[in-house]
Amino acid sequence: MIAETKSSMERGSDEKAWLKILAKYRKPHAGRSVFELTVTAIPFVAFWTLTWLAVHFGFALR
Repeated sequence: MIAETKSSMERGSDEKAWLKILAKYRKPHAGRSVFELTVTAIPFVAFWTLTWLAVHFGFALR
């Protein structure tokens, strides 16, 4: 019984520690959002373009 109480107390403090660590990620950051969208969109457009070129000119680019 004592071990269970201690375990739940430790778990509670661990949760509080994680909440404190992760608190800075709760608020959105516009700059980071734009960065993430950019690093996703550029490769997407590049691969889409390469796919279109492969289909248009043949699958074996010469």
